[in-house]
Amino acid sequence: MRSSLIVLALVGATALIGCSNDETPDVPLSISATYHLRSIDGAPLPITDAGGTIDSGHVIRLAGDTVKVDQYSSTPPFGGAPGTIAIESGTWRATEFSNEIVLIPVLAQVIDTAFISGDTLTLHSHSGGTRHVDVFVAP
Repeated sequence: MRSSLIVLALVGATALIGCSNDETPDVPLSISATYHLRSIDGAPLPITDAGGTIDSGHVIRLAGDTVKVDQYSSTPPFGGAPGTIAIESGTWRATEFSNEIVLIPVLAQVIDTAFISGDTLTLHSHSGGTRHVDVFVAP
């Protein structure tokens, strides 16, 4: 899963880090229940390269402040081997500041940010030192 290292305001980071898994109250996030991945770095899905195809992805709001992000990729059959389907998935704690959502992974030390505009959620992430912009749209 692509991850980003974003510098946050100390207040926002402190508020998120202080939450525990079992005692976190429901947070009034304004995000929709589900967003569907439409594009990565301006290229619409499906995105095909030499290694396979990025087929779909979702941002799903779970209970309280928990958000799940997943991405489905596939590779074609090659050399007698069957094609494969890969699912990359991660779960984040989310806090909203105006139109910005701060996502802190539950089991990692990295942070992603997303921005809400109407029915569109734009996720900013980094992979191998390269910034990626994933655009999700609510149904």
